[in-house]
Amino acid sequence: LAMAAHPPATPVKVVSAFSGNAICTFCLASTASVQEIKRCVQSISGISRFRQSLFLHDMVPALNDRAVIGDLRVAALDGEHRPLTVKLVQLEFSHGDYDNVVRQLLQAASDGSIDDVERLLKLPTNPDQADRRGTTPLINACRGRHLEVVQLLYEARADLDKASRKAAHGGATPLYLAALAGHV
Repeated sequence: LAMAAHPPATPVKVVSAFSGNAICTFCLASTASVQEIKRCVQSISGISRFRQSLFLHDMVPALNDRAVIGDLRVAALDGEHRPLTVKLVQLEFSHGDYDNVVRQLLQAASDGSIDDVERLLKLPTNPDQADRRGTTPLINACRGRHLEVVQLLYEARADLDKASRKAAHGGATPLYLAALAGHV
């Protein structure tokens, strides 16, 4: 019986773009994406993947989430035996037309629009920003039973315990609304 070949593991070293200090080092398959690097960084450092911008050396623009580690190694000319080194910049939340962005995120979460929620979180947008009644995107996603949107907002580090001030929700938290709907 032939064994399925596993892609070779690639050591990845993430350093601060500002200080040059190592943040973390781990191994991923050479077929893994930049998004998977960001998820590893998030699990180790707590920095949401939506607030991470990764760079090869001093190359601009930032790496695309869909870029593959094996291709990056070739572009970086790091060689086989050295870790692929990427530089991390932690992004601040967007302050542009913020009220409009918050409205869009609340609506996208309410509609269950995964692509729109992900696009808005990548600005990056604060996942806990509420409207004037205290309704957050996570509350809207829980009310609408949009599990994939809930997962995205959770990954963006939305607060599961942030209560709504809206009278119809009675100060309910997203976690309470999800449990009430039988999802917890």
